[in-house]
Amino acid sequence: MTDPIEANLMENAAIAVFAIDTTHCVSYWNRACERLTGVDADAVLGTDLHMQVFSDPARPCLSDLLLDGRYEQIVSDYDHCRESKLSDGGYHAEGWLPDLGDRSRYVTIDASMVYSRSGEVAGAVEVIQDISEFKLNRLSRDVPEPSADTRPLLYTDAPRSLYEMPDYAECAPDKERHGVSEKKHETAVDEIEYDMAGCTV
Repeated sequence: MTDPIEANLMENAAIAVFAIDTTHCVSYWNRACERLTGVDADAVLGTDLHMQVFSDPARPCLSDLLLDGRYEQIVSDYDHCRESKLSDGGYHAEGWLPDLGDRSRYVTIDASMVYSRSGEVAGAVEVIQDISEFKLNRLSRDVPEPSADTRPLLYTDAPRSLYEMPDYAECAPDKERHGVSEKKHETAVDEIEYDMAGCTV
């Protein structure tokens, strides 16, 4: 972004945004992303350290998988994901991320491709929104206080996934895309109630 007004808009946006180039190195990390993760932009710009900021051990983020066209891995890695309704070719995911910044957080993640003016792929951008308070307010209406059994809940290889619990409404594969069966779920915060007994955030 060369326009100072555009740069200022992104830097002061009240939502975490980061971007990677075609080599998977961080090219942008705004102030909200610093505050959400507790990691300064100077520490990650020009590196691929974003992968370990959001996951321990380090693993590709949604934007990394999208950039590489690894659609099958997107579907397998994320329990709750779907194609974006707002960005052509983009993907949306959501769930609990343990130890993000100073605590576990329920986040929505949206990743989309970035193109140059000539139409060539220039990288990918990822937007992360912390909606933990809203999520917990919904859960507190019917669910007792969770126990101390903290688990990473975004990825399917977690020891115990939120989406494997009894009250989760399973959704059948919706359609074929990129040669794999896509798991298409309705947005959790809108339509699905979870049984959180035995989990903490």
